[in-house]
Amino acid sequence: CESEDSDDEEEEEEVALAAPRQAFPDDLRLLEDHDMWLADTGATVDMTSTNQCVKNIRQPKAGDSAKCANGAMTKPTGIGNLAVQHCNNQGQEQFGVALKDVHIVPNCPFNVMSITKRTKEGWKLTGDDRQLTLT
Repeated sequence: CESEDSDDEEEEEEVALAAPRQAFPDDLRLLEDHDMWLADTGATVDMTSTNQCVKNIRQPKAGDSAKCANGAMTKPTGIGNLAVQHCNNQGQEQFGVALKDVHIVPNCPFNVMSITKRTKEGWKLTGDDRQLTLT
């Protein structure tokens, strides 16, 4: 876990979601790595299976729920904030991104970052036949 020194800074961040020479891995075990996050346009909330590094965890409210990859609705065990690092396609850290209200869902097999949530927060999704970018 990295320190959260820059929580309140308002810098424009750019996240390349799919870049040239990047491909979906042949081995799905990579996606089970707690440091790997999937950008998902169908997800409405950010989800992780572990509370590791999640800060300011609160108890979920009655209406808080998440739909897992298998389609099952589940209630999170907690909701909190998480600082993550964006890496380039060589695995080198580029910059930090603060994810707020991350749902902790122990039976969720992958970490999911909601593109839908980002666009509702004002981020812009653009792209072409070579790359998708979230700014």
